[in-house]
Amino acid sequence: MVKINKERVLIKLHYFLFLAALGPILPFLNVIGKQLQISEMVMGLINAVLPLLVLVAKPSFGLLIDLLHKLRKLLFMLIVFVMTLGFSLLYLIPANCHTVCPDGVVC
Repeated sequence: MVKINKERVLIKLHYFLFLAALGPILPFLNVIGKQLQISEMVMGLINAVLPLLVLVAKPSFGLLIDLLHKLRKLLFMLIVFVMTLGFSLLYLIPANCHTVCPDGVVC
């Protein structure tokens, strides 16, 4: 019989749903990059560096959280703040002025 650790069900559910959402997207990142006119060199660099950063970042943050157990909430809030700031800064990227919409109007 399988025994489920009920304390870790939420984190297991998070990773399951997160990776299930990435599954359909990851194979098409190069196609999306080509449609956005990103060079093959840049897309190759992204595909090479991103897994290495994840490989280093996840255990590093886990170690940091384990070492600084009393500051766990502060570190979590810092991670949420940095992610929110990063996603908010995406709105400052200017739109591509040379994109032509399907109806012939320059977007």
